[in-house]
Amino acid sequence: MVLFHNERVRCIQITDIHLDLNDRNPNEVPVWDNFAWALEAARSMSPDLVVLTGDIALDRGDVSLYQEVNPLLERVGTDTLLLPGNHDNREEFARAFGRRYRLGDDQPYLDRTVESAGRTMLLLDTADHVVHTGTLLWFDARLAGLADAAGRGEHSGRVLVWMHHPMLSGFHRFMDTNYPLKNGDDLVQICRRYRKFLAVTVLCGHYHTEHRAVEENVTQYCTPSTYMQLDPDTPELRIANRRPAIRVVELDQYDRVTTTIVEPADQDGPFRS
Repeated sequence: MVLFHNERVRCIQITDIHLDLNDRNPNEVPVWDNFAWALEAARSMSPDLVVLTGDIALDRGDVSLYQEVNPLLERVGTDTLLLPGNHDNREEFARAFGRRYRLGDDQPYLDRTVESAGRTMLLLDTADHVVHTGTLLWFDARLAGLADAAGRGEHSGRVLVWMHHPMLSGFHRFMDTNYPLKNGDDLVQICRRYRKFLAVTVLCGHYHTEHRAVEENVTQYCTPSTYMQLDPDTPELRIANRRPAIRVVELDQYDRVTTTIVEPADQDGPFRS
């Protein structure tokens, strides 16, 4: 049985925005203007979903910052999801962004299952530079259920995962050494467990660079920041450029993924790809 959907899905990923209420131009980068550009570019492409994959805050997020961000998200005109990064404060998310982000004793992290146009997507909270045990168990159980459904011909077998940190590392000397996801291999091992039935596509940020990696049944796209890009080939922190970018993610009727990086255009229109 071959499953397909009647509609395609277009998602926009915006990541590593690094906003601050006091320093609005850190490192001489107009981060608020860059964020406004990203939202307008997203709106112009009529997406089904916009996902902000962490580091909304420059340093440590608080409710005042998030409350200023919240009305800006309404300009996109579609559903918007947010994940915390290591510079964010997950406890302040609920106060600023609503019930969807409320934490509880039985759900202390912002891991979520999301349905968009009939597609099941998973959001993983890596804000502490680690995937906590409860999240690992939850992720394993979710993939097990999807693999069972795929084995019965009731699911396409293609899974989309949104997270802040890369699951697959080894492509950025500075970030790998200083700010990696401490147990990304645990996630990779869980994905491998279901490689007979599932192909997992990971959309992440954190490393401030564009990169694609494939390992068995995991394909990972690391998306550039709207703040600045870092040189992945040096052991020290070095700015590669200050050009913002976002990623367009499209799923066809068979849940196959294609992506495009979009940057501001210097001429002839609001953006280029």
